[in-house]
Formats: sequence, C-alpha cells, structure tokens
Amino acid sequence: EILNLWAFLGCEDDAVSTSAGSSTPPGPRSLRSPRTPSCSDISDVRWGSLSDDKFETPCAPLCTSGGTATFFRVCYRPGCEPHGTDPEQYLGKDVAHASDEVEFYDKLRTSRECDAYWASFSDMAMECPGVVRLQCVNPQEDALELRSLLLLQNLRLGFQKLRLVDVKLGAETSIPCWKGKSRLHAWKNACVDQRTNSALEGFRLEGMELPP
Repeated sequence: EILNLWAFLGCEDDAVSTSAGSSTPPGPRSLRSPRTPSCSDISDVRWGSLSDDKFETPCAPLCTSGGTATFFRVCYRPGCEPHGTDPEQYLGKDVAHASDEVEFYDKLRTSRECDAYWASFSDMAMECPGVVRLQCVNPQEDALELRSLLLLQNLRLGFQKLRLVDVKLGAETSIPCWKGKSRLHAWKNACVDQRTNSALEGFRLEGMELPP
C-alpha cells in the first residue's frame, strides 16, 4: 500500500500558490492558512513537555552544513537518561525554524499507535521524544537565552567521523504563501531551483559534512 504523505501532513488544509501568484489548490483543499505554532504555545503539544531538569545546560550550538535552523548539543544529566539510552542520544533543533517538524512528529507518534502502516514508516524515521525548553548559547551574541528545542536522534552517536549529506528533494522546493513562505523567499528559492540539479533531476545537494 502507498502511503499518502500529503494527506498525512494535512496539505488539504493549506493554501497552495503557483509561481505566478494565483492560488491553485490541486484537488479538494481548503484555502485556510495553517496556524504555525510559536515558541510560547509549543508546550501545548501533547507529547512535547519534557522536564528541563534532566538535561545539562547551557546547550552549545553545533556546526552544520546547510539549512537555516540552529542545532544544539543536548546531554542528559548523569543518571537522568532513560534506561538503555545514551546521555547524548539526542540533538536539539531550534523550534523557531522547525515548527512544521514539531507537528509532523507529533502526528506521526499518534498515527503509529492506530495504523500499522504508519508504525512501519515511523520505525524508519528519527527518534523524537518531544520538545524541551533549555538555556542555550546564542551563536551570534555568545549570550544565554531560553529556547525551545525539538529533540531529534543524534546520528553522530557511535561515530568518530561521520559524513552527513543534506539532499533537498523536489524540482520545485518552495511555493509562496505555503507554510508562511513569502513571495520574495519563494522567488529566491525558484532561482536556485532553476540553476541547479533540482530542475533537471528533481533533487540537489544542499550541504555536506566531511566531504571527500
């Protein structure tokens, strides 16, 4: 059976605009714009309220290749990690640039409990126990500030050196007025799409750590 990721992500509730600027919903979709969770209400996510006293602070920023979200090193305090879990099992992704992912993992966690197909898909996805608010080092100002972090499985765990490849899928990687994307940013993305492998092959290399 083919899983419909568009339906899973709730795209029928999103407005889809074409590059020409007209709103064109492919299929029966509502034109209501989705509400984007903010840092202030992220604790309302039913699985996202993790206890901050289990983690060491402050969390230091990590160097990444590609993407706009900041990642932070997250480590359990000694003896606070769940049984069988490494103290550095997770990394923290700044929720300010990952609100869609919060919604995705929340929905995936719920769906796997009632649908075997989504349970199989969930087994292939990264572990995500939820969201936690921790003191972090601001990489721009070298100051401490409280941030909401989406905890994601640390793929570096167990490796001394790891080559990570960030691949952006799709011939068109941005659409104006969808998920809060402005027309200017969508136009900039379209220029990149047309001048890279995205237009020819439907994907492109966005970033790489430890390249050959």
